[in-house]
Amino acid sequence: MAIISHKHSFIFIHCRKTAGTSIEASLIRYLGNRDIIKTGLENEPVKHPIFKTRNITTKFPYIEKSIKKIIIKLSELGLVRTPEWVLLNGSHIPAKKISERFKNPWQNYLKFCVIRNTYDRVISQWRWEVNNIRNKTNDISLDRFLDESKKDIKNGYSSWYTYTIDGEPKMDDYINFDNLNHDLKRILNKKIGINFDGWMPKKKSNTRREEEFEIKKKHLRRIESIHKNEIDHWNFDVPGHLL
Repeated sequence: MAIISHKHSFIFIHCRKTAGTSIEASLIRYLGNRDIIKTGLENEPVKHPIFKTRNITTKFPYIEKSIKKIIIKLSELGLVRTPEWVLLNGSHIPAKKISERFKNPWQNYLKFCVIRNTYDRVISQWRWEVNNIRNKTNDISLDRFLDESKKDIKNGYSSWYTYTIDGEPKMDDYINFDNLNHDLKRILNKKIGINFDGWMPKKKSNTRREEEFEIKKKHLRRIESIHKNEIDHWNFDVPGHLL
């Protein structure tokens, strides 16, 4: 998921479990017809006519999704010119992919994303998967989740590979998850020139059960080992509520 705004000259990269869906829902209000957004269908659709915009989520998302699948296939076969929005096909699109396919915006637009304490983000992602994706009768253990994370670290389990290229962070600015609204307002108001009103809906927050999840020191050590690059770069400590 990502936003490329030609109207306001910014690129927002959505990292997992960092309120990205809520930020996208807020930023949708400021986008123009030429801007590109890939967001979840739970967000309100962009109020632009179908196929009259480069936005992927419009006011006819389900109809459009089916038609656009056909267009993607035809473009892969070389039968039609590849539309710009096809280049954002996929979820949680990494910086490297955007930099390669949108070279001019990448060099000239303000790039930003949200960073979140790695320990907190990993546990949040595990809890979300337990509650929403996995078979409720066979919930995944944290040990198994971390095993999967280690095997597929670059495919969504680590935010580090979303906002870095060849191990180097490439954003121009970062929003601290713990200071979300303040930092977003700082970037939009002072650096981009959007008069941000502070509105940001809560998305996906009601999908978690209020159950206690057992987190042991061995799990925290494994998170530190698997996500060492990000933890070392930002000097993240284990949050007190996980100790």
